[in-house]
Amino acid sequence: MENKFRLGAIDSPVDLRDYDYSMISCSGDKIDIPKEFILDYDYPILNQGLIGSCVAHSLSCMKSYIDGVNKDNMYSVGFIYANRQEDDFQGTGMITREALKNLVKYGDCKKTSFPINEEYPAIVETLNKYGKQKLLDEADDYKSLAYISLEIENIKEYLVKYKKPVLITVRVYENFYEANSNGGVIPSDPEGNKRGGHAMLCIGYKEDTLIIINSWGDYNGDKGKYYLDINSSIIKELWALEDKKQIKEPEKKKYKLGWNKDIIDGKVKWWFSTDGETYCKEEWKQIKGEYYYFNKEGYALDGEWIQSPTSKKWYYLEKDTCKMLSNCWIKDKGKWYRLEKDGSMLTGWFQDSNSKWYYLDLDQGYMYSSATILIDGKYYSFDSSEYG
Repeated sequence: MENKFRLGAIDSPVDLRDYDYSMISCSGDKIDIPKEFILDYDYPILNQGLIGSCVAHSLSCMKSYIDGVNKDNMYSVGFIYANRQEDDFQGTGMITREALKNLVKYGDCKKTSFPINEEYPAIVETLNKYGKQKLLDEADDYKSLAYISLEIENIKEYLVKYKKPVLITVRVYENFYEANSNGGVIPSDPEGNKRGGHAMLCIGYKEDTLIIINSWGDYNGDKGKYYLDINSSIIKELWALEDKKQIKEPEKKKYKLGWNKDIIDGKVKWWFSTDGETYCKEEWKQIKGEYYYFNKEGYALDGEWIQSPTSKKWYYLEKDTCKMLSNCWIKDKGKWYRLEKDGSMLTGWFQDSNSKWYYLDLDQGYMYSSATILIDGKYYSFDSSEYG
């Protein structure tokens, strides 16, 4: 069963400028969240087959539901899959954010105008044969207004309050395919090798189980529906289409409020303005519950260490996200380090939850492995397994 379907959700690169749930005008209004909620979703279950068009399938179904079109007048999967820009991903599958951007900028035509599910890039030639400009003109009348990113803790409230489906991407491992024949229950914990990423459409929940529409036909899962624990570690991205009028954009000032991006020598550099008149520099800043450090030029540290001038403790800012990591292992330049709950680099002995002991260099914090070391007058040997 595994080889009958192709995946196709390529991870979206970090973009700290994404609209998020907190920016929707009504997101602060508190409502009661019922134990169970499901949208009245009555569209046919689609089948992407061996085409990597899961993102396009999910978006066409999402937009069809939001716009309230009937099941015979749904939007085109193939147009979304084919209509990419020069700097977009050009392989099998799609980067979800890129597909969303194009849906907002160019829209989508109806399936009756372009009823094609074909692999990229061959589908581009087919699009041209159908008359790309004519289809673009049609799609221009059906633009989506904006997209927002969600966190998993927002998904129930969003579904209940806005009554719109949510696109969900997941990491697919070997045991994921068990859901095809077990009634649609996706294993919460991954097992086996990673196979790729997959996009589906969340239409509701029952307690802590998400109810999902897949694009692998109505003969798989629970007649095309699948079920996933809301706390599953395989969940990667959550996206929603929203009316831009509902989004509270910062007023225009000297600088754009919030995150800004520069590209210097081909590398992305992030900086942040809290008031539109100044920007953060040489300081720690807590933003949406995460800590960031901005250097003297005002750029957030990215995949770098910073030492506190007072405590002399070291902290690590994650590559790409720029956020301070804590209470975890990290691997940097081939060596493992352990970060404490406050984010500071641990030195000396550390015992994990499995009662296994590790030793971190007192000066540089890296973990000893494949070595015998004299510590406090005794020799200790460390193996080469994961984390030592």
